[in-house]
Order: sequence, then structure tokens, then C-alpha cells
Amino acid sequence: MNFFVWLLKPSNVIKYTDNFIKYLVILLNILIFSNLIYLYFLGFVDYKQGFYAQIMFVHVPAAWMAIFVYILLGITSFLFLVYKHPLLIYINDIFAFLSLLFVTLTLITGSLWGKPTWGTWWVWDARLTSVFVIFLLLLSMLILRFLIENFYDSAKLVSFLGLIGIINIPIVKFSVEWWNTLHQPSSITLFKSQIDYSLLISIYGMFLFFFIFSLLIFFIYLKVVILELKYQSS
Repeated sequence: MNFFVWLLKPSNVIKYTDNFIKYLVILLNILIFSNLIYLYFLGFVDYKQGFYAQIMFVHVPAAWMAIFVYILLGITSFLFLVYKHPLLIYINDIFAFLSLLFVTLTLITGSLWGKPTWGTWWVWDARLTSVFVIFLLLLSMLILRFLIENFYDSAKLVSFLGLIGIINIPIVKFSVEWWNTLHQPSSITLFKSQIDYSLLISIYGMFLFFFIFSLLIFFIYLKVVILELKYQSS
């Protein structure tokens, strides 16, 4: 508990994020250029889907990040309900925003990929519907934060919604195995993959780019919030 309080102490957050942000910006630029160069020389064109298959280099990592950040949201929601630390409210806000960003990107790229391969922009199958439920939950959380005037009441409600949404994560993950869906089963698992390693490099590379991007946005947002609160209290 003492370490947790020390970690969220505003002065410590400011102290340890200044240099960290600079390194993240450098790493982010390296990753985007290296990914673009690798994709250019890879020149991947699927024999069935053509150039459209390249959407997976954005769609798959975005889906991973959306779920990963939502799980973090669920954890911080639980911690806020237990410890009531005010900084956790802002952490929940940025996690909700980032998860919504990647869920939206997942849905858009999925539709762009689905039209030429499935012949339709959207189908209400288990995987797409469960992801859309997460989209609605996240959108509701951010709207409620603006609509409810009481700061702590809105934070409690959003935290409860965040915890409820965790139930949907296993459904998203295993929906293609539990039900007959138009969406294909997972091609990449923990112990094996049906995708060639040359394509996996780009998928993991984009996931790392999204991860570093999220870290950068997270720390910048946290720093701005702390400085703003410090200015308001002075």
C-alpha cells in the first residue's frame, strides 16, 4: 500500500516521466520508420485477398491493444473502488480513451477488410458484436464522465462499468471457438501461429508501436493533469 501511494504521488509522477517521455518519442519515431521500411521491402500481397490483406498489420495489433488497455482499465477501476485514490480517476479516463481509440480502429479496419473478403461491411456475428459491446461501454464511460457533475459519483459509476465490461473480454477472445461465426479463428496463439514469421515481425512491430504510442499519450496526459491540478490549487 505504501509503495502504491508513493508511486501515485504527483511529485514522483512528474519527476520520473520527464525524461521517460523524451525516450518514448525517440523510440516511437524509430519504430514507425522501421515498420514502414520493413513493410515496403516485404511487399506482401496475398494470393487471394491481394493488397487488402495488408490491413491485418493494423487490424490485429489494434485489436490486441484494445483488449490489453481495457484489462488495465478493469484493474484500475477495481483499485479505485478499493483505495479511492483521486489520480486513479484520471488514469481510468485515459485508459478508457485509449481503449476506445483502438476499438474504433479495430472496427474500422475490420470493416475495410471485410468488404472485399466477406462481401459486406458488417455482420452481427459473435466476435464483431462482442467487440462492438466494448465500444459502446467505453463510449458510455466517457460520456458519463462529462454528463455527471459530481466528480466522484461519475468515477464510481465508470469504475463499475469498467469492471462489468471485463466479463465481455473472454467472450471476445473465445467467441470464434464457442460459436459458428463468419470471423475466422485466431491465426496467432501463445504457442503456435499459422502465419509466416516474416508477417509476424510486422504484426508484432506494429503492436509495439501502438504500445509505445499509448505509453506516450498516457504519461503526457498524466503530467498535464497533475500540472493543471497543481495550478488550480495554487
